[in-house]
Amino acid sequence: MAISGASGSSYLAGSSSGLDTTSIINQLVQIEAQPITALQKKQTYLKSQASLLGNIAAQLSSFNDAAKALSTGVVQVGVAGSYAGFNAAADSSAAAGNYNVQVTA
Repeated sequence: MAISGASGSSYLAGSSSGLDTTSIINQLVQIEAQPITALQKKQTYLKSQASLLGNIAAQLSSFNDAAKALSTGVVQVGVAGSYAGFNAAADSSAAAGNYNVQVTA
């Protein structure tokens, strides 16, 4: 059976040609779709990378804010439990270091 294509060309289809044209066409469609599929995978990967970089930027911003607070000599510490927190301030003569502070009621 001869069928005319979009460009006016003719080809044989079905059992009269002896070829499995449906399978051939499906395979050609899959081959044509490979670059699109690869680009879609790359797009998904790049979106996830952009999201990760956004998270890192947010965390670095928080870290920067905390570092700025430390450089002013004022440290705010959140306390677990029923306490809302407390503020500690150091003057210019305070030595850098770790300090253990115990608050009793």
